Amino acid sequence: MRLPQLLFPLALAVTPMAQAQMIEFPLELIEYIDDVKVVTFVPPSALASIPTWDPMRQPVPLSLQQALDRVRSRVGDEDFRLTAIELKPIPGHQGHWHYLVRLRAPDRRPRYFSVLFDGRLLPATREPESYK
Repeated sequence: MRLPQLLFPLALAVTPMAQAQMIEFPLELIEYIDDVKVVTFVPPSALASIPTWDPMRQPVPLSLQQALDRVRSRVGDEDFRLTAIELKPIPGHQGHWHYLVRLRAPDRRPRYFSVLFDGRLLPATREPESYK
């Protein structure tokens, strides 16, 4: 009869471990576009699916037009205006690049997006200035 008494605490101890899942912490891309500091959070699983690119040896895997089409599909038919777009490497991940896009919304506020080379569109936010 002693065995069931020992198995019950063991089952309680193992149950949370069986339900635990691995947590993926996103890559935080902090970049500048038009002297504005913006941040994009890139999931690690997205980094695994992005095609690599060597600009000196290969054509770009996602054209500028394809990137703008992805942004256009997100903002819809509203009157957004493209103010800047830059092709940037992802720091610390050789061969991985993305487009950083800045739009002006109809209410005149800026909107930022990162477009990965697999076509994934990620919102980017302006990082507030720190106060000392």
